[in-house]
Amino acid sequence: MSLVKYRAFIHVVEHGSLTKAARLMGYSQPGISKMIESLEDELHVTLFLRNHSSLELTENGKQLYVFCKQIIKYEDALLDTAKAMNGLITGSVRIGALNSIIVEFVPELIRAFSEDYPIIQIYLYETSFLGIIEQLKDNLLDIGFTSKFEAKGLEFIPLFKDPIRLIVNKNHPLASYKTISIKDLNGCDFIMIPSIGDDLINVIKGEEKFTPVVKYYVHSDVAAVAMVSKNLGVYIISELQCDNLPDNVIKLNFEKDVYRIMGIGINSLKTSSPTLKELVKVSKIKAKEYLSL
Repeated sequence: MSLVKYRAFIHVVEHGSLTKAARLMGYSQPGISKMIESLEDELHVTLFLRNHSSLELTENGKQLYVFCKQIIKYEDALLDTAKAMNGLITGSVRIGALNSIIVEFVPELIRAFSEDYPIIQIYLYETSFLGIIEQLKDNLLDIGFTSKFEAKGLEFIPLFKDPIRLIVNKNHPLASYKTISIKDLNGCDFIMIPSIGDDLINVIKGEEKFTPVVKYYVHSDVAAVAMVSKNLGVYIISELQCDNLPDNVIKLNFEKDVYRIMGIGINSLKTSSPTLKELVKVSKIKAKEYLSL
């Protein structure tokens, strides 16, 4: 069975078009269509539901897509390793990161890495903590920049400390405080992202007893900041996410030095390709320049 058919299948799924897949792979559109049909015959399944205007991935196709991605990942790792044995680092890397990491840290990392390895293709995906973890486990990403809290079930490589802050509306009673303690938070209405907020609360309270009164649950920092700007509650946030806050939102420091550890989540560094190992190495160097762990 030719792996080029797997690649064709993956490109069609990810780009939603036989024509785009053909252009990327240097084949004709009928050639890609024949590859997909041949793959369906070999696997004895229907991968796509076809109509005049689009292709729709079947449930069987969705399951096999994940396996095809894994197979191609290992083939790429094999080829990269063989090339590395001859002094060449090639291939591609799929990086997942939060918006705050993309804005503050990743561009400089990519610039430095690309200077040393200009022929490596880099795919950067903005996603959530949960999205990074799920896509790493499904082998849709190679590495993810995440926090130690969220990297459960993955190998985690620490890079730097990201201080934790509290943001409040300028008209909130805490707005005049220079620093705050856990006791100051009693009686506050909290805005929180499920699970992530709990982890941050555990960090800031330490050994002290404290249960936040959560009035609103949200699923993004953008939504939380917008609600704070309307004085609907307070929100625990990291320093990385504090750039470009609205003028009526104030950032407060905690009395204690509280932070989360940011770093790289990866399935296994030991079994990763030489390309990925080099990216991790460069990430460690750039992290030392950015914030000292």
